Amino acid sequence: MGAVTDYFRPASGSTFCEMLTAGDKHQWSYDATDASIVGGTANWITPSYWTLSYGQNPVTHWGGSESSGSPQDAYMNANGDNRHYLSYWGGCNTGCYGGNGGGCCADHYNDEPHGWQKAFDMYVFGASSGAQGDPHLTFAHGGHADFRGSHRASYVFLSSPGYQFAPFFQEVDFWYSPAPNPTASQLVHGTFMTRALWRVRTPAGRELLITTEAMTPGEASVLTLPDTAISLEPGEIESEIAKMETVNMKPWQVRVQDELRIETRMLSVTVATPAWNVTITSKHIYGLLQPLLNETHVHGKWEEDQRRLDLQIHGAYPQPDAHGIIGQSYRNETRRDGKLDEYAADVAVRSPQLAGARRVLLPMTTSAQAEGAIEGVYTDYKLADPLTTRFKYTRYDRVAQTSSATGRHQRTSSASDWEDLTTRPATKREL
Repeated sequence: MGAVTDYFRPASGSTFCEMLTAGDKHQWSYDATDASIVGGTANWITPSYWTLSYGQNPVTHWGGSESSGSPQDAYMNANGDNRHYLSYWGGCNTGCYGGNGGGCCADHYNDEPHGWQKAFDMYVFGASSGAQGDPHLTFAHGGHADFRGSHRASYVFLSSPGYQFAPFFQEVDFWYSPAPNPTASQLVHGTFMTRALWRVRTPAGRELLITTEAMTPGEASVLTLPDTAISLEPGEIESEIAKMETVNMKPWQVRVQDELRIETRMLSVTVATPAWNVTITSKHIYGLLQPLLNETHVHGKWEEDQRRLDLQIHGAYPQPDAHGIIGQSYRNETRRDGKLDEYAADVAVRSPQLAGARRVLLPMTTSAQAEGAIEGVYTDYKLADPLTTRFKYTRYDRVAQTSSATGRHQRTSSASDWEDLTTRPATKREL
């Protein structure tokens, strides 16, 4: 709805259709993170539902929430969302507010402008996947694997016609103490995603590079490539980019170009097309072992107070042309399970002999590379140049196959525009 994106799912015991025609059968999330994902958090909450009545006639709103003071407020405030109501996608009895239709209530996270008769797009995602922590992968139809990658290298997680997403990996050391009873600590030599790069081609033929860094939360750089970019060799793209002007997006901005939508929030960046919605979120690395000054500058290791990127992927299904470390799980319904790293700290906590004993365990180096869950080996997905689309299983330049079950409606926007969401409201408005 305007510059606002909300995520809804049916509450327990309700179907999707029941949710769409009711005001009390949904849950809401600001980022669609699920605790069932390894490393995820329980960001799905049940909001306070709208209960107002006019005389003997209860007012039915579809979706949305009650006003301020509701359970969702803490999540909204923590992410710089100053709206007083979650988005409504319809409802309202005859005579309610003059019989206003459309959606409600805010086009922007600052709650302005406010009211009914809002146009909005609604999308249904066919499957979800993601990667969290150091990193733990979740595939589209269930199944998990760990993926170390390698230091200062980019790996293609998602490749399909006109859309590529490739995070950049860095080695980082941290102390791991499993919750909820951290009686054992272990030094882990692991990796984290610290940068992300998308390369997207729109239906009009425009090709864009979008990059974001964990150390600059909610910011993104957007560059429209020249028509000759497709013929450039690895290493040549960087020299061409140096001659071009980059548009920098700050938190709370939206850019729409053809069917591509780029949205920044306080900590996250989302790049969405009719087929894919990829959101990366900058997060703390807990237990981070701060680097020595000479390591930072001589050996090129992590920064002081280094942050990481977690990612959430929502994709249409099925996509027969999809590939990449996670993208290949959208081709069919096969559950994919791969190699997992086993942390001695987890074993110590589970062991009855060691229960309650505080221990410092021997250091470990993560090694799993999603073996058993991916086609080929992990090096097949490594990019020789972070800006290229060429790797063993690339699908970027293919013509998309059609499918009768896309899982999402098509977007209809065709303009290029900017929306600045940084202004905050001075006063509260009632629904």
